[in-house]
Amino acid sequence: MLSLPRATKSLALEATAAGSGQTHEGQKRIRKGHVAEKLEAVTEEDGERLFQVRWRGLDEVELVQSRSVRQHVSKLVIDFYESRIICNNAVEKSVQ
Repeated sequence: MLSLPRATKSLALEATAAGSGQTHEGQKRIRKGHVAEKLEAVTEEDGERLFQVRWRGLDEVELVQSRSVRQHVSKLVIDFYESRIICNNAVEKSVQ
């Protein structure tokens, strides 16, 4: 069985503080082909999932709508979630 840990409240708050009001700018960057280097965090604002995106060559991170991130940099989305998967099989085997 696989499960994903819940994002900590502090991570979500960091993502919101870092990208507050910047979602529109992040949308423009991703559409113009700026290279997303890494997804730092995921949060939800007003029922909408947002990724905190670190851009290559820029020192800033911005919140970008999940659907745009999935469409343009799906490999980073997969890497982001794979790095957070907790595999319960390893725990079960060590108990036996």
